[in-house]
Amino acid sequence: MASAAEANIAREKGHSMIRKERAVGQDPLITRVLQNATICRLGLAQDNTPYVVPVAYGYDGERIYFHTGLSGHKLNLIAANNLVCFEMELGVDLFADPSSPCHWSFSYETVIGTGLAHELLDHSEKAAGLQHIVGHYAPGDWSFEPEQVRAVRVWRISILQVSGKKSSLVANQDNS
Repeated sequence: MASAAEANIAREKGHSMIRKERAVGQDPLITRVLQNATICRLGLAQDNTPYVVPVAYGYDGERIYFHTGLSGHKLNLIAANNLVCFEMELGVDLFADPSSPCHWSFSYETVIGTGLAHELLDHSEKAAGLQHIVGHYAPGDWSFEPEQVRAVRVWRISILQVSGKKSSLVANQDNS
């Protein structure tokens, strides 16, 4: 969850804090998606121009981690506005009705949220962030050489708001 200072920043920007009933870790759907999705789509914006990019990510039960190169467009956008949006999903499948494409539907479980992205500058914090990212895809106790840690920038998203949703097709599958 975001700190009190981050909550104040979010309020000033017109964003409310996460609702208690949707708190990360309290909603099984949100937790499942955050722990198991393959990719995070990160939404950034500058001067009313949105930009969405898929990133590898890690999740520690409260915060999301991602890494970038040492320079690039994402970094310019985060420097201009560190309020970000994120989206992940599981189980996306098309259900095509052979009689009509108007009856087609998708099954899915999805999470969408906002948060504040902060760069981790301390070597040990960066290495821990990388551990969350790599561990998301290959569980284990990974170690990183100092030059590997210096070769990337690591970011932590403090979640301000999050919601989860699943299609009725998933709900019907769960009940059968």
